[in-house]
Amino acid sequence: MFITTYNGSMQYKEILDDYIAHGNKNLSAEDEKAKVDAYMQGPFGAGLDKIIGIEEGTEDWITKTIDKIDSMLSNKYSPEERRALYGKYPETIEKAIDWELQGYMDFLRDNSIDGKPTIEGKMIGLGTKEEEADLRAFMDSMSSLYPNNNKESLSLLDRTDLSIDEFKTLFAKAREKATKDVEEQRKQIIKEEQEYNANFAKEQNEKKFKPMQVKKKYETYDINKDQKFLYARELLNFKEKRGIDVLELMQKIDKKQILNKMV
Repeated sequence: MFITTYNGSMQYKEILDDYIAHGNKNLSAEDEKAKVDAYMQGPFGAGLDKIIGIEEGTEDWITKTIDKIDSMLSNKYSPEERRALYGKYPETIEKAIDWELQGYMDFLRDNSIDGKPTIEGKMIGLGTKEEEADLRAFMDSMSSLYPNNNKESLSLLDRTDLSIDEFKTLFAKAREKATKDVEEQRKQIIKEEQEYNANFAKEQNEKKFKPMQVKKKYETYDINKDQKFLYARELLNFKEKRGIDVLELMQKIDKKQILNKMV
């Protein structure tokens, strides 16, 4: 057990005994802080039975302890002050002890139901030493099974109506089922991933070797919109109306221009 010393001599239990015997002392701020620090680093709840007056492990001790602490602190603090008590580092040894009392009461409430320790409560010391050792060894043996955060198995830790053996049986079944479910899910994920990769590779391969599909745009040919045809038709119309062959005339003009250039 690790206990920090105060001024080289006083330890956690000695500080507690001194407070029980003599109450608050007029200490300097520095000495008070050193004493508080030493007390706060001691084993949580180890000597509170001396203040509470109820021995741990006796009949209905959890309920009696909760009620006794609640009564003690209610006489000293308002509900608001009690809520703030555990959220602030104590400045005096009296506040340090009250801080520990409030925390111990909350600890008992969280790990018991109607005065009976839960399975988890027994595992952390609210039952017998044999129960604690048995449960810790069992939980260590289950650590290789996953998932460790399985709700069905973890909910069993909050039960008070199970014997240790009943808990072990139900917990092992729940954890094994959860492990099997996770393995099946893992296999399904791998299968789906493989199918996706295969389909993707097939699509890429088909794109690589598939000939390009060229879309041609076809339009109906309208000769009446052809500029060359329109020009030729105008020449013919001109010849019919005037009796002049324009093409022949143009050829003669071109020939004359060539002769003029030669002269």
